[in-house]
Amino acid sequence: FVMPRRKTKPNKPPARVRTPVQRLRTALSCDPVDIGVIYEEAHNRGLPEEVRAACWLALLGITEEDIIEPWATIEHDEVELVGKDVERSMWSWGNCNHPYQERTKYREQLSSIINSVLSRHKELHYYQGYHDIATVLLMCTENVAQAHTMLERLSLGYFREAMNSNLDVVIQELNLLFVLLQKEDSEVFNHIKSGLPDLEPYFAISWVLTWFSHSVNQPRELYRLFEFFLTSHPLMPLYFSTVVCNPI
Repeated sequence: FVMPRRKTKPNKPPARVRTPVQRLRTALSCDPVDIGVIYEEAHNRGLPEEVRAACWLALLGITEEDIIEPWATIEHDEVELVGKDVERSMWSWGNCNHPYQERTKYREQLSSIINSVLSRHKELHYYQGYHDIATVLLMCTENVAQAHTMLERLSLGYFREAMNSNLDVVIQELNLLFVLLQKEDSEVFNHIKSGLPDLEPYFAISWVLTWFSHSVNQPRELYRLFEFFLTSHPLMPLYFSTVVCNPI
C-alpha cells in the first residue's frame, strides 16, 4: 500500500518587514500626516536621522508653506546678550570638535535664527540657555530656515512662559518638582531640601528651560530627550527632572 502524496501549496513569499524609516516616510506622506506613527517611533526607539528633521517639523505642525527664512534686520533690545552666548557656543557637537571655519558658520546661523525670532516677536524675551535649544534644532536639520521656523514655533508654544519679561511662572512651576518628589520619595526630598539654603529648586531651572540641552552633551541623548518632550505634555520636562532627582 502506497500512501498518496499530499499536495503542497507553493510557499508564499514572506511579508516584507518595513523599516522604521519606511514607516515614517509613509506617515509623513499622508494627508494629513499620520502623527500617531511618529509618536510611536519617537517613544519606542527614537527617530532615525534620515527623517528626524521632517518628523520634528510635523510634530510642531509645520508645513512646507510655513517655513520661513530668518529676518536679516535685527530689531530687539537683547542683541548684546545673544551675541555673548553665541560667542561661547559651537566649539563642538558631541565628540566632534568644530574647526574655525565651521564654528564661525554655525555661530552666524545660530545668531541669525535667534535674533530673527526675537525681532519678529517683540513680546518674547531672551534668556540664557535659549541658545542651547536653538543649537539642537540647527544641528538636527542643518537647514537654517527649518531651524528658524521650529525655534519660533517652540518659542510661541512650549517655551512661551519662559520668554516672559521674568521667570516668575517658571519658578512657580518648578516648585511642583518638590511636591512630586515628596510624594515619590520623602527621604530623597528631605535630603535635597536640607541642602538648599533658599529652599527653592533652582538647581533644576536649566533642565526645564533648555530641555537638558545645557547639561547633556551627547547628540543621541539630546535628540531622544527632545523627541520625548515634543510628544508629551508641556510639563514633562518637570516630571523628568523629578525622575533625575530620584532615579531608583
